[in-house]
Amino acid sequence: MKNNIKITICIVLILIILLAWSPWLTDNYVKNKIVKEYCTELYPSSTDKNEEVCKLNNKFQNGNFVGTGMLLKEMVIINWIPFGRVVSNFEGFDILTFYGDLL
Repeated sequence: MKNNIKITICIVLILIILLAWSPWLTDNYVKNKIVKEYCTELYPSSTDKNEEVCKLNNKFQNGNFVGTGMLLKEMVIINWIPFGRVVSNFEGFDILTFYGDLL
């Protein structure tokens, strides 16, 4: 009986650690999620062809920047937090949870 409890506790702890780590939330996945949420289109920068510019839609910061172009590297700054990722930019931040939803 004690062995079953120890095994169950170990499995639960491993699951909690795995969810807190969230290795499936890669930087590319998070970037694509933000682009789908806030950009109407992506186009190359006029000053540096290696950088992408996002044309913002009305979901970004309550529509205050609709149609404005913003460099993607300034818009998507990703930091790790337990159970997700924080995506920050010059105006605020979004939280991407371990199950893939933006808060």
